[in-house]
Amino acid sequence: MGAKEKRFNYRLKGIRKFLYYFLPPISRLRHRLLKPLHIKYLQISLTYDCQCNCKHCGMSLYKDDKVKLSLQQIHDIIDNLVSYGFGQLDFFGGEPLLDENIYGYIRRASARGIFTHINTNGLLLSKENTRKLRDCGLCAVSISFDSPFPDVHDKNRGIPGAFKTAMEGAQYCIKNKIRTIMSIYSTPADILKGDTEKLISLAKEKSFHSVRLLGQFRIGKLAGLNKPDYGKEVMDRIKIISADKNFVKPHGIWNCFVPHKTTVYISPSGDVQPCAMVPFVFGNIKNRHLEEIIKEMRKHEIFNIKGDACIMNSAFMRDNFFNKGPLKEEKLPLAIEKLGACRGTEQKN
Repeated sequence: MGAKEKRFNYRLKGIRKFLYYFLPPISRLRHRLLKPLHIKYLQISLTYDCQCNCKHCGMSLYKDDKVKLSLQQIHDIIDNLVSYGFGQLDFFGGEPLLDENIYGYIRRASARGIFTHINTNGLLLSKENTRKLRDCGLCAVSISFDSPFPDVHDKNRGIPGAFKTAMEGAQYCIKNKIRTIMSIYSTPADILKGDTEKLISLAKEKSFHSVRLLGQFRIGKLAGLNKPDYGKEVMDRIKIISADKNFVKPHGIWNCFVPHKTTVYISPSGDVQPCAMVPFVFGNIKNRHLEEIIKEMRKHEIFNIKGDACIMNSAFMRDNFFNKGPLKEEKLPLAIEKLGACRGTEQKN
């Protein structure tokens, strides 16, 4: 490659990066104009494998023994996203960076104008990997942090040195001009003790783009909670620490994407759910078209659950899922028909 061609490619990458940050991707623009499905975010888990063993993991009870989606099947999903009206593709796990094909998926999606985003524990964000992610066109990365104290974070993750490695990975992402988000898991106690505010301050100090403040989701290892205790004192504190709405964005505490019908989740084997944290399957893309599954899914009553927080924390889920003995023993995720049958039986009695 000659010097002129190298300079041209470098400038082209600069123009693409400008477009990622300051102009709506093609798929977002198309979504605004056509809105065929009214859904903005597609979450796709590449694997449920993970190096960590977090005490709050919402995916820990998922058992996906089916054959995983093939490379071509994931390519087909990406190729159809723009026509479906999706604006953003989120790679989930487990740990998505454990799948070596992720770089190709990001490159393919980016070439189609799709905003790409990964959710990661940060352990594989090496200098080399972050450069590869940048070159593939990755737009944003959310890195999980549980405490401002490295030893507490490491203990919760079950990995010595996890905090240090994740923070170093974040700095590599920031230097490579990837939008870097600190994803904070906070208990009500963390919020009242001030630990959450310390993490937010650290995010500002380390030049993170923003903070995603996650609440407790009653699923996975936290399924035994009666209900996350976000009382008035905690909520008042959250309002104070999230006053800068451009930097701190609470998620699952007083807002939920599901009732707004803005998100869809696909498991490693192709099962379709409303969200990664909502363990009910409405179909599989190996057997039916994604668009068909989504249209049918949106008609279900769980999309009408009242309240602002995560629907897994709602009274509906408490009464019709968590308090139902037989359902407690079921392997997750669960076919949505079983939830419906359970409600029907209760009503007849």
